[in-house]
Amino acid sequence: MGRRNGFLQTVLLFLVCFVVAVVFIPQPVRAGPAAGMFFSDIAGSWARPYIEDLKQFDAISGFADGTFRPNDNVTRAQFAKMLVSVTQARDRVLAEDQNAAVYYPAIDADAGACRFADVAGPSWDWARPYIGGAVKAGVIKGYSDGRFGPNDCITRAQLAAMIGRLLPDRVAKPLAMSDVPGWCRAEVAKAVGVGAVSGFADGTFRPDDYATRGQVAKMLDCLMRGYDPTRQKAEPSPAPPSENLTPAEIAERFGPAVAYITTADSSGRPLARGSGFVVGGRKVVTNFHVIKDAWSVSLAVGGRSYRVTSLANYDEKRDIAVIDLPESVPVSAELGDSSAVRAGDSIVVIGNPLGLQNTVSTGVVSFPERLMNDGLKWLQISAPVSPGSSGGPVFNLRGEVIGVVTWGYTPEASAQNLNFAVPADSVKPMLTTSRPVELSALFPAAPPVSYSGFAGYVEDTYRYTAVGPYTLSFYRASVFELSDGTIAVDLAVNLEQSLELLNAVNGGYRTGVEDWLLSIYYEAKAAFQERNVGVGVTLIDYFYTYPTFIPPDCLTLQPDGTWFAIYPVAIAGNFGGYPQVVWFPVG
Repeated sequence: MGRRNGFLQTVLLFLVCFVVAVVFIPQPVRAGPAAGMFFSDIAGSWARPYIEDLKQFDAISGFADGTFRPNDNVTRAQFAKMLVSVTQARDRVLAEDQNAAVYYPAIDADAGACRFADVAGPSWDWARPYIGGAVKAGVIKGYSDGRFGPNDCITRAQLAAMIGRLLPDRVAKPLAMSDVPGWCRAEVAKAVGVGAVSGFADGTFRPDDYATRGQVAKMLDCLMRGYDPTRQKAEPSPAPPSENLTPAEIAERFGPAVAYITTADSSGRPLARGSGFVVGGRKVVTNFHVIKDAWSVSLAVGGRSYRVTSLANYDEKRDIAVIDLPESVPVSAELGDSSAVRAGDSIVVIGNPLGLQNTVSTGVVSFPERLMNDGLKWLQISAPVSPGSSGGPVFNLRGEVIGVVTWGYTPEASAQNLNFAVPADSVKPMLTTSRPVELSALFPAAPPVSYSGFAGYVEDTYRYTAVGPYTLSFYRASVFELSDGTIAVDLAVNLEQSLELLNAVNGGYRTGVEDWLLSIYYEAKAAFQERNVGVGVTLIDYFYTYPTFIPPDCLTLQPDGTWFAIYPVAIAGNFGGYPQVVWFPVG
């Protein structure tokens, strides 16, 4: 107990030092852009609309002096960063622009995939992840001599080829320009097809001309908001006449049909929790991942409890499982026609986020048929969901289930309310066919949960969580055993992530942040039964200059001159006889 109190006192001291330092460190003052502009030098530029459109989605950045320099030529390293950043902003654009139909996956930054010797030094740390990610995605290539040429100005042919490699062949448009080189002709045709690249008035392409930052901004903005010229846009049919229900009426009528699901492994240890809903009186629909690895499933629905050990049907790829109940329950939901769903339609979601049963949230259909990397079409929705919502129903305002909540997609920490559901039409065939299986046969007994396995689960489930306007995140989860036998789950955060966490606490969302940490704590308790568990948030980051706000004994000087910091931020555990989160006092 004395050791714990000493640790908490240390934590308290660290946060006080941290907050005081952040508040009182003098901030540099520089001349900024005029009101309403992101950059100070684009007021008279023809490219301003494209630059500002990209900037509002954080798809481009300027220079440290607040300028964009639209007339400067673009280097190959700069373009790699711009292109990757645009792909990462794509889904946020699609959430607002329902006519944008070209699909390509976001490119993940990956410094390890960058093998070029001429970008190996520390001066290229800012570009290496983007170059590596683009190389791994097959979008960018180096020269035949093994160089990348990061400072080389990029030509129109090179950038058109890189853009074209992102796009499907079907968007290609016949080229009227005679001077397009053969090595990139197919890629240029695709870039032209979506309006990202065009020729000049004299009918030439001028492949060897260098592109300016303003020109590239226009090309990438057209790419980001590009339209699929091969897509046939049918006029939306009007919704069938029917009396709409209010969210409160839907919750009252169909809330009793929503199931609270918990699962256990072969030894009876809790595994997971989620949601489901009853259709046809005796069938419960949920996600396959909710019941994955379980030997028994407990359902609480309509005031009754059931324990089942088999499935009536399942589709792992489509992430749907169907469970037969031993008896009929009074209230059921009905599947609607998901093919008739339109962007902007209002929806109601009922589920059990973080174990909070029958939680109701509302939103709209953001995109009816979002094609993702897995080759499947998903119903994209804006209604807030959290871990535990999986398997819950998505209702239209007629009280029909049009989707099954499955996952939330957050390629960047700033992404919010990008959630996805299995369309109801994909579920219907599974209710009229049978694929019975015992859970014990489907999921052979697994060894006890490993530390690395649970760390991976925490990263997959909790790495990005929206709480109000804030996004709670961490870059690594690790699990290890302390000398006293306590299982420690540590969430490593960088400086930016720790500030977002503290801002959420100070911004009125302390309860939401604590629910996030305690949810991980409860999951760890379930995974490592009969063991003492603690969940910590630790700032682990490098600093190029000495961080005076961190105590010296938390810092280590590295051979390259940087400072490595390990600094505790918060602890979730059993303190005073009940689970709680111990925070640094802020404010």
